[in-house]
Amino acid sequence: MVAVILAWLGALAAPFILVVALKIVPRIFGDVLIKELEHRHNMRLEEVKSELGKESAARIEALKADLGSTYSTLTSSINFLSAHQRELLERTIESTRKMWRVFCAMKEEFDDLVYVDTVRTPDEIQKALKTGEWRSAISVTQYADPDTVNRKYERCSAIAIEEERVFVSDKLWLMFFVARQIYGRVSWLFEQSFREGLYRDWRNDQPFLAILSGVLPQNIISEARSQKTQGLHLITSHIERDFLREAKISISPARAVADNYSEVQSAVLMEKEKLSALTRDP
Repeated sequence: MVAVILAWLGALAAPFILVVALKIVPRIFGDVLIKELEHRHNMRLEEVKSELGKESAARIEALKADLGSTYSTLTSSINFLSAHQRELLERTIESTRKMWRVFCAMKEEFDDLVYVDTVRTPDEIQKALKTGEWRSAISVTQYADPDTVNRKYERCSAIAIEEERVFVSDKLWLMFFVARQIYGRVSWLFEQSFREGLYRDWRNDQPFLAILSGVLPQNIISEARSQKTQGLHLITSHIERDFLREAKISISPARAVADNYSEVQSAVLMEKEKLSALTRDP
């Protein structure tokens, strides 16, 4: 019991003693207290710095590893895609050139069909079929032979060119396909005309018009049909124009992608510089 009482009195006396001490020696006690607080603050500050240093070092190392991995992966991908894209671009351009050469060859091979439609009206062609008088359009008589179309296709590689189809756009191939179909169908119509002695005008041939409707606006088709002459030339000219436009479009995106690789390579170099800077100054 006595010990408890003494301890209780001591606890009560502590604040009193502290007050007395502050009153008696305020300056000395204050200086000591401030120094103690500064000491503890400095120790804690060093501990925090140490912890932050360890955390920063760990984060820097993690960042180094992440940047290194990203740079390596990006560089490998760019090198692979760049080589593949260049190869694909060259192949696309070559296939487009081949198709254009065949397109021009077909235009030359079947020029007599377009020519006779340009210089003679349907009635004049019908008259020539009956009289056999073709004069300047004599070459059109070769279409009386059903093998003429196949020979022409073979000479200009119109069928063999299909192996290039995989390297060009679907729309470009459609333009070429329709051009080939136009010449083939009109050739067949002339073959039937010679056989029957009655002109099979493409203007009234539904399969022919169906071929056109897949690529040409209806107003162009109607305009061509309304012309007594040059209607076939109008159609083939539109097909040729659309083929050339699509040829340029199909090549341009590939070229743009190839050009953009220089910008991507610059981005890779920037990542490399960041990695080098971290390595030099952790």
